[in-house]
Amino acid sequence: MALRKDGTVRSWGGNEDGQLGIGSFGGVRDRPVTVSGLSRARAVAAGFNTSYALSRADDDIVQSWGRNSTGQLGDGSTVRRSLPVTVQTSLDRVDGLAAGDGFALAAG
Repeated sequence: MALRKDGTVRSWGGNEDGQLGIGSFGGVRDRPVTVSGLSRARAVAAGFNTSYALSRADDDIVQSWGRNSTGQLGDGSTVRRSLPVTVQTSLDRVDGLAAGDGFALAAG
């Protein structure tokens, strides 16, 4: 993934679990595509078939998409998502994100 200065996010590669955030599952993108619905990102992280974005400092909203077999998207489900969804918890003063295989971390 790439975070652009304008707050949009671009992604490329495999998309089997919707981790590119383009509204579909499957296929490969060999060129960057714009993640749907993100225009205010200030940090991004990628895990195993999951992706995360942190919005600008005034609201600290974390959004996630992709594989969700262990609830790692934080939306209260285990359903994979091909578009960004909002993490369903209060995360105040988040400074950064990290992700791995089946989990995500928010640092503040």
